[in-house]
Amino acid sequence: MTPDITFIGWHNSGKTTVLRAVVKELCRRGLRVGVMKNTKHTGIDLDSKRADTSLLMEAGAVSAGLVTPDGPIFLCKDRQKIKKGTGNSSRGEVDIVLGEGFKHDASIPKIEVARKDLQMEGLLKDRLAGVVAIITDMDVTGVRVFRFSQTEQLCDFIQDLLKKDKTKCDNCVT
Repeated sequence: MTPDITFIGWHNSGKTTVLRAVVKELCRRGLRVGVMKNTKHTGIDLDSKRADTSLLMEAGAVSAGLVTPDGPIFLCKDRQKIKKGTGNSSRGEVDIVLGEGFKHDASIPKIEVARKDLQMEGLLKDRLAGVVAIITDMDVTGVRVFRFSQTEQLCDFIQDLLKKDKTKCDNCVT
């Protein structure tokens, strides 16, 4: 399972915090939301109460997945069912899959999360293809900009973007 759209940013930029707010808002709108995180770390306890995936489940996600070098792991809402390995995603159980990470996957639209005090290395939008928006406290040009307090507007943007992508795919000849 790959995300429909993903959030990227430097370490501690607020990606998970923004993602939690987006999950809550999309769930409030009646959508079943799944989340996927990409990490280079191994040996992660996906079900730990402190894990980002658990925080995202608490925000309302019906499933959470983590793609690690050890392979993908999926956690379902009932917290009883951890599925390991490929081919066992819960894509059919969700309306939208939000990601965190996956910055080098050119096929996934990206929303960058950037804070003024963490930009020593510059904006990722200037280095990566597919950045469609940025959530920031800085003045930025060249891409759609949202402030951290604009969760509802961000969710409108995400839903509109994914509707357009779906329309394009529905009209594709395979």
